[in-house]
Amino acid sequence: MNKPLGGDEIREQGGRKVFHYDAQERLAMRSSQPGVPKKTTWLRGNRSLIITLIDIVIVVILFIIYLVFLRPMAGTEKLGPFTVSGSVFRYDDELLVSLSIVSREKPDDPSPVFPRHVTLTVQNEEIVDLLPGPGESETVRFRLPDGSFDKNGEVLRIAIQIGTETGSVSIPVSSE
Repeated sequence: MNKPLGGDEIREQGGRKVFHYDAQERLAMRSSQPGVPKKTTWLRGNRSLIITLIDIVIVVILFIIYLVFLRPMAGTEKLGPFTVSGSVFRYDDELLVSLSIVSREKPDDPSPVFPRHVTLTVQNEEIVDLLPGPGESETVRFRLPDGSFDKNGEVLRIAIQIGTETGSVSIPVSSE
């Protein structure tokens, strides 16, 4: 058995094999100098850290997409082809309520919703108004006494009925 750098590594002594090597030869065969660390960045040396950082970035991006595009807006309700949204402001001893009803119907839609009126119920008081035409919007404004809702929640709840569809919208009360 010939070794590339010289001498035999395995020798037989008295019927058994004994392993011998030269330390100088082994050190000469090393590819890098001893004591010189390899230059690695902190990310290249730890794959699990890279994967964890990528996961965190993906979760943050998905959260931002949800907040901006997918989250339903506060005080908004969709009933059939209509979207009802509103705002409530406290002024002196009154609540000023403004509801906007937007029709998502196409102007050339052959089957409009009948009857074309909306019923709003606020604290056992009913308000009836006409619905907007296809592609139009209607704003309903009214006043309520300040004591007509639960002040602990600071939210005004309005029940909405359009034809046979019912829903409700909870609008936070603003003091501005």
